Amino acid sequence: PLHAACVGPAGRGFLLMGGSGAGKSTLALQCLLHGFDFLSEDSTFVAPASMRATGVANFLHVRANSLRFLERGAAAGMIRRSPVIRRRSGVAKFEVDVRQTGYALAAAPLRLDTLIFISKESAGTRPLLVPLPRSRVLAYLLASQPYAASQPDWRAFKRGAALLDAFELRRGRHPLEAVAAMQELTGMQGR
Repeated sequence: PLHAACVGPAGRGFLLMGGSGAGKSTLALQCLLHGFDFLSEDSTFVAPASMRATGVANFLHVRANSLRFLERGAAAGMIRRSPVIRRRSGVAKFEVDVRQTGYALAAAPLRLDTLIFISKESAGTRPLLVPLPRSRVLAYLLASQPYAASQPDWRAFKRGAALLDAFELRRGRHPLEAVAAMQELTGMQGR
C-alpha cells in the first residue's frame, strides 16, 4: 500500500508520490483531463512480483484552488457541483466522482514503469522533470512511504522499484507543463 496517485497511458503506470499538498491530486486531475488513464488518486497498491498497480478509480479529491488551473467549462463546472468533504487534516476538498465523467479510467492494473516524486520546489528556468540516479531513488521512496516501508513486501517492492525510471518533478507555472513533460516520456505529445 502506497500513499501515491497512479495514472498512465496504454497500460503503463506512472506512480505520483509526494507529501500532502505537493500537488498529486491536481496533477492526477490534469492527467485525467488530458488523455491519461486514471487508476487512483491517493492510495495505490502494488504487487511487488509483477510491479502492477491497482487502486480504486472512483473519486478524485481536489482543493478549490486547483480550479484556477482549469478553463471555464464542463470539467470546472462538474468539479464545482461536486460535494465538499473535509479531510482529517482539516483541508476541504471537492469529492469528484470520476466514474460519472466520461474520462478514461484504468480498466485493469497498470504495469509500473515510472516513478515520479513531486517536489514543491519551483523549476524556474530548469527542466521540470529531472532524472533521479538509482542511488537517490530508494532514499526518496523511504522518505515518501514510511507506512509501506514497514510492510513485509517492502524489500521486494524496493528491488522492483529500483529497476524503474524515476524522476523528480518540480513545479512549473501551470500543471499542464507537468502533463506535457509526462506526455513526452510516453510519446503521447499532441494528444
